[in-house]
Amino acid sequence: MFFLLTLAFAAFAERSSSRSISSSSDSSESSEECSSGEGNPGTEPETTTVVDSEENCNATSDSPNDESSPVPSSDSPNEEESSPVPSSDSPNDESSPVPSSDSPNDESPVPSTAAPSSPQYTLPVTEEDKNAAVQCHNKFRSELALGNSFNKTGGNKMPSASNMRKMEWDDNLAKFAAEWANKCSISHSWNGWAGENLAMNGGIFTNKDAFEYACGRWWGELAALGFPKDLILTGENFGGIGHWTQMAWANTDRIGCAMAKNCPNTNWKTYVVCWYYAAGNYFGSPVYEAGEPCSKCSPKCDKAIGLCQ
Repeated sequence: MFFLLTLAFAAFAERSSSRSISSSSDSSESSEECSSGEGNPGTEPETTTVVDSEENCNATSDSPNDESSPVPSSDSPNEEESSPVPSSDSPNDESSPVPSSDSPNDESPVPSTAAPSSPQYTLPVTEEDKNAAVQCHNKFRSELALGNSFNKTGGNKMPSASNMRKMEWDDNLAKFAAEWANKCSISHSWNGWAGENLAMNGGIFTNKDAFEYACGRWWGELAALGFPKDLILTGENFGGIGHWTQMAWANTDRIGCAMAKNCPNTNWKTYVVCWYYAAGNYFGSPVYEAGEPCSKCSPKCDKAIGLCQ
């Protein structure tokens, strides 16, 4: 039996002390939606229903269009375990993991901390696992870019995307994701520079199956909840769809995932963590720019799939 649990977070496009947390739950046997604008950091949502479990956090820099900053290569992500909702101008503030530089090219450092302690709950990620995660994301992003994604809002398809980037696997992101997953904290990392989607499940999966299942569940939020045609992310429309918005964020082009199995002190059997760069989910910013596929790509684009490279 699987359990669904969804908790989503977003970052503001402009520095703010406000917080936005939303949660929802869904099930193939029965469903109950629960979302709110506020939540208690570091705690599980109140509702659980049959199917699987998902969590999303997207901590971002001040510039939603930042593409040049390299992924930091520190040995470990920030070990802060409180919920990653930005609320301060300082990138070093414990309650705000969002880099606050005004420059879109700012390279935000990743704190260096001790490696995860034994025992190890994460499984080695194979090339097949990596391909599964990347291909699932790119399949959905291509569908969106070409204007073929169904949107519950209005009962129509989403507009095509002019600037949707193709995703690639990043070993540094995967390393950080694995370190966080191995902590079995079942909470967000406050990592300070990367987007983050989490999924917990009561079933036993391989890495490949877990990555594909989580990917499909996250993307399914669009058809289940819908998103406005103006494509602008706000606190009002963010609830319950933050996994999809991070997956669909046009400027995000790198991903790394990991899975922990049989974490102690929890009923969840598998715990998936995916990190994204550049991070998305800026309130007040569009998830992507509508237009002719590939029309705003640089330097090139695969027109067959509509993704910039």
